[in-house]
Amino acid sequence: MNKSESIAALAAALSKAQGEMGSAKKDAMNPHFRSKYADLASVWEAARAPLSKHGLSVVQTNEDSERGVCVETTLMHSSGEWISGRLTLPVSKGDAQGFGSAMTYARRYGLAAILSIAADDDDDGEASVRIYRRAPEPPPSATGLPEPAAKRDWEAFTKGIVDRIATAASQDAVNKVAKEVNLAKPPKAFRDAIGEAYMKKISALSAEVGHATGHGQ
Repeated sequence: MNKSESIAALAAALSKAQGEMGSAKKDAMNPHFRSKYADLASVWEAARAPLSKHGLSVVQTNEDSERGVCVETTLMHSSGEWISGRLTLPVSKGDAQGFGSAMTYARRYGLAAILSIAADDDDDGEASVRIYRRAPEPPPSATGLPEPAAKRDWEAFTKGIVDRIATAASQDAVNKVAKEVNLAKPPKAFRDAIGEAYMKKISALSAEVGHATGHGQ
């Protein structure tokens, strides 16, 4: 997280703007977990008028990153004060569609985090718990050698990955786990479950930074 030398005027204006922001409409559906979320347009719709009224604006830019798509979200005030944060997400497919999807996710989570707008249903970890409940212990290998990908116990693999994401203390730690997932190439259903856990963890880490910033001045 980066910020101007002072954010006193920005903090005062943001406090007023947040008091006027309605809830973002959660009218988009995640088909894998049957949960609703507010898409990027809904988050903007909830925030745009209050931000403008109190001299606040948001700029989002993207940068090259070896770890995926990196979006920097900057919240600015008419006084010249600003705060910004970066969010890096992995790309599931190395094509335009994959990059575009990751970019949209990063913009949505970055915007929601810096404004403290809830953009997803809070399932209290239920998505991760569902994976835990159905995941059996991995069977021992008779040879001690890694199992072929086709025979791999992907439920156990997913359980372990989700657990590591949940306990990661930083975005770098989460991205390190994401690299392992990209190398393992799990089937789509398990990749989507891991991606959901990843997105929620990154959003939570970003929100913690935003909360600390809002009370630091």
